[in-house]
Amino acid sequence: MTVAKDLLHLYEELTFENYHEIQKALTEVKSVNLEEALLTLGSNYSIYQSLYEVARKEHANAEVELQNWISKEKISTADALGKKGVRATAVLLENTVYANPEYVEKTKFVIDKDEKLGYLKGLLRAMSYRRDALIQLSSMRKKEAEIYH
Repeated sequence: MTVAKDLLHLYEELTFENYHEIQKALTEVKSVNLEEALLTLGSNYSIYQSLYEVARKEHANAEVELQNWISKEKISTADALGKKGVRATAVLLENTVYANPEYVEKTKFVIDKDEKLGYLKGLLRAMSYRRDALIQLSSMRKKEAEIYH
């Protein structure tokens, strides 16, 4: 697999369970090798930022598809009701759409995309906190070196 395919596979497999494993691995700070940790932080952040953008795009597309489906379903329902001589009120159209199993399925799909987007936001925030901790530890280490040397 290429790096891009590996990343997309990681994104597809992102769940609540493995989110915590990834978060722990990304934010762990070992004071032994601060320089290496600081140097690799940017590339790791970039990887998860790119996955965040994939998630953001998929979430936006899912929302557009849902809204498009809702509009088409309301139009179709209004036409069908009009042919029967029934007045299509906003409440009746909404209730008809919301009762449709396809609406539930499409809404759950949007929720799933939102969940992944949230996980990736959390990972990016955690990496920012890690960066701050690494900078603080590095600064403290420099001050200690100045004091004892």
